[in-house]
Amino acid sequence: MSQFPRWRGLKHTPSPTTIDYSDGQTFVDILKQSSLPCIVQLLPRDSPFVQIIRVMQKLRIMLGLDVTTKTRLNHVDQLVLDYEAASGLLHEETGKDFNFLKQHFLSHARCTFMTKGTSRNMNTRIGEGFQQEVSKMYAKTNGKNAEHLISLQDENEEAMARIQMAINEWEQSHKDTDLDDSERKVISQPVSTAHWILGSSEHRISLHHFESKKRGDPAFRNFNVRLREYIAQHHPSCSVRFEQEIKMEICKVIYLDYEFRVNWRSARDIVRCNPKFHGAQ
Repeated sequence: MSQFPRWRGLKHTPSPTTIDYSDGQTFVDILKQSSLPCIVQLLPRDSPFVQIIRVMQKLRIMLGLDVTTKTRLNHVDQLVLDYEAASGLLHEETGKDFNFLKQHFLSHARCTFMTKGTSRNMNTRIGEGFQQEVSKMYAKTNGKNAEHLISLQDENEEAMARIQMAINEWEQSHKDTDLDDSERKVISQPVSTAHWILGSSEHRISLHHFESKKRGDPAFRNFNVRLREYIAQHHPSCSVRFEQEIKMEICKVIYLDYEFRVNWRSARDIVRCNPKFHGAQ
């Protein structure tokens, strides 16, 4: 499986048989990506294992679509029937019991999609929230000695949480005191809800110098005046007089952190700004 190409949105697992622990999404990615072409090389022809994996692969792909139609839902119903038939054959040959909760929910796949609008929000994997938290911590490591690095991250977050709890308790204990507002000490708590970070910054230059460099570009015509008007209108507390100089720090990268509303997974996009990207303007 290590020789299979990488697919966007799927984890590439070189050796799935050596996995000791992983979240449920990893096994779904293995199922979608390369399990069927590999397992047919190991099992005999017309094996019930091959049949049930083939049907489950089609079913998981159909249930993973963000947009569907009635025709696709009808196809899902047929795949559920095929899966039940393949499960019966496997039960007769191996005695495998498919009478458990996750199997039962497959029969309600169409109803779930019609009710919720998507099938991804209806997940039966236990502890998925914890697994996503650990996966997010693992993504911040370099992949080496990950267990120790994840422990350090957890310790730091625990320490910050305890500090925040102590601050909240202190504020609550001083909330109803008889001190005047002028005598009351307030601890400022800088709170940042920004989901973006700028990077790859250049040295600061004056606004007049930047405008002179962009002379001849229609996009930056009267940029000095337009920028000052924008600041005065949308950020009046930061407005400056015309004779005051404005320093600019140009950044070429922005990191955007967001969360999908389909599967509630966190992700990060890196948007780069370059006047010449791959040789094109």
